[in-house]
Amino acid sequence: MPKLIIDNLEVTVPDGTIGQAFTVGRVRVILTDLRSAAHPATDAESARKTRLGAAQKAWFKRELLAARDAGCPLILWGSSVPWIHPAQVGDDSWGGYATERTEIANFLRDNRISNVAIISGDMHGLAYDDGTNSDYATGGGAPLTVMHGAALTQSPSTKGGPYSGGVVPGSAQFGVLEVFDNGGTSVACRYLGTHATEGRKLTHIFSSS
Repeated sequence: MPKLIIDNLEVTVPDGTIGQAFTVGRVRVILTDLRSAAHPATDAESARKTRLGAAQKAWFKRELLAARDAGCPLILWGSSVPWIHPAQVGDDSWGGYATERTEIANFLRDNRISNVAIISGDMHGLAYDDGTNSDYATGGGAPLTVMHGAALTQSPSTKGGPYSGGVVPGSAQFGVLEVFDNGGTSVACRYLGTHATEGRKLTHIFSSS
C-alpha cells in the first residue's frame, strides 16, 4: 500500500486511482475516487459492475477494517456522488451501482463497522440523512449518517434522497462538520449547513457510535 507524508500526515493511497486516506486527531478520513476505475453507469447491474474498481475496493475495505481495529471512533468517507438514490441503471449516483452499494453496506454490517459517516458531493445543495433512508444492507443493519454541503458557486440542484433532514438547494452554501472528542469510544458531531450571507440553514447533531 503506497504511503506519503503530506504536512506531517501519513497518507495511504490505492494503486491506479487518486483516492487517499489520512487521520485527523482520532478521525480516519477516507476519500474514494469514483471516476477513474468506474464501469459505465449504463452497464446492466451485476456483481462485476463497479464504481470503485477492484483494486480500490480492496483498499477501501482494508482501510475500513484498519480504522475499526485501530479504535478510530469516527470513519469519515468522502463519496463524490450521492449514496442515497433508488436503484436505477444509468444514474450517475450509487443508485446506478446498486449491487456494489449493497456489497459495501453488507461489508460494514458483517464486520461491525457502525461508525461510518458519509460526506457526499455532486448535489448542489445542503442535506442530511440520519440513517432513516441510507441503509442498503441486505435485510438492513447498516444505517449511515449522510451529509451534503454545497454549492459554493454552482447552480442549485437536488439529487438522490429522500433525506430525513430535507434538502436546501442553492449556491453560496457550504457545510462544516464539527467533532467533539473527549477520548471515549465515540465522538459527538455537529453538521452545520450554512449560507454565506443568510446564515445557518440546517443543523444535524449525532454520535459516531
